[in-house]
Amino acid sequence: MQTYGLDGIWHNSIAVSGICYCSRCQASYQVAIGKPIPILPSASEAEQDVYMRWKTEVADQYMTRMRQAVKLFGEDRIYSAEVWAFSKRVAVFIRVLIYTMPAIISISW
Repeated sequence: MQTYGLDGIWHNSIAVSGICYCSRCQASYQVAIGKPIPILPSASEAEQDVYMRWKTEVADQYMTRMRQAVKLFGEDRIYSAEVWAFSKRVAVFIRVLIYTMPAIISISW
């Protein structure tokens, strides 16, 4: 940010739709929830909801870390993130995320 004199960072397309089965997500989910990540298509709606809440919380934590990193270059620096998802179930969690972190997230529809 110093080299180019940037005022901030716009983070393009933080996607929280779908289920990720990478080793990091599997380990993190197991620690946080105490169960393996649900397997589609056999996962129940309740299991999918738990997963999507967890995934939204992880995205929230990630964006908080990104914002803190940007702010190391000055409180006047801006971090803005575009967050999106495909399913109605995820959209509910995204709305919660937006309203709980308005200083960190801006959404373009």
